[in-house]
Amino acid sequence: MSGNGCSFKYVIIGDTAVGKSSLLSIFTDKIRSDKYEPTIGVDFEKKQLDLDGKSVEINIWDTSGHPRYRQIAASYYKGVLGVIIVYDITNLESFQNLNSWLNEIKNESSNACKILVGNKNDLEKDRKVTFEQGKEFANQNGMKFFETSVKENNNVKEIFLTIAKEIIQLNTNTKTNEKKEKNERLNYVIVGRICLILAIISVICYNYNK
Repeated sequence: MSGNGCSFKYVIIGDTAVGKSSLLSIFTDKIRSDKYEPTIGVDFEKKQLDLDGKSVEINIWDTSGHPRYRQIAASYYKGVLGVIIVYDITNLESFQNLNSWLNEIKNESSNACKILVGNKNDLEKDRKVTFEQGKEFANQNGMKFFETSVKENNNVKEIFLTIAKEIIQLNTNTKTNEKKEKNERLNYVIVGRICLILAIISVICYNYNK
């Protein structure tokens, strides 16, 4: 963080072919192919935003969902401030695997802001996971929940912005609490010293009157 700007690290996780790379491409205005191309290991993009007058650079690591690359992807979890967990609403298995993904990141990103994303909600006729199921899972794990569509560019930008705003709010609350705790410690010190001075004065007065 420098001046009036800051930098946030995001990671996008989830099973292969759920649309992680497509979400990233839409958000970063990157030209994408309609042909499915799996991510090899990890991919990286960044985007500069202005949020309420604050310049924010979002660095986003898009991880492969393929089992052979899981160990490589895990090395990028450390230090992340935002986690986007994606499943495909037409693929029940990708939803059932969410707990596995949460367990994988919990040690490295326990304090990160997390959002659950049910992608491909334009394919309503092929839906296997209801909106209510996604919402319930998110609530149980303390996450916000969005359904998105890359094809219709629905809610894509919102998921990245929501995390950024949550991180800023969390940092603001943390600083406020730290300042409050510092003031409370200072007050205890002042009160303690006043009590000590009063005690000394009492002893002096007692000895003087004696």
